Amino acid sequence: DDSDSTSTTTDMETEIYSIAFMVNDNLSISYGEHNTDKEGSTTDQEAESMQASYSMGGMTINLKDSEMSGVNHDSSNTHETTEILVTFAF
Repeated sequence: DDSDSTSTTTDMETEIYSIAFMVNDNLSISYGEHNTDKEGSTTDQEAESMQASYSMGGMTINLKDSEMSGVNHDSSNTHETTEILVTFAF
C-alpha cells in the first residue's frame, strides 16, 4: 500500500501479510507481519505477531505474542507484549 499526499513530502510504503491454519475444530494458529518504510528514515517500523486459540464447549483460551521494532521509525523504540485471555460462556 502506497500513501502519497499532496500536502506533505512524506511517502510511506507498507507490506502486510499473515497466515492462519485451523488445526481442528477446536484449535487455530496464525502468524502475521506488518512492515512500514518511511521515506527519509533509515529505520523501518516492523511488527510480527503469533496467535493461538483453543475452544472447548463454553471455554476459550487465546494466546497472543507480539513484537514491534522501530516504533514511529525510531530504532531505540521497541514494544513487546504477551496476552492470555480465558473466556467462559454459561
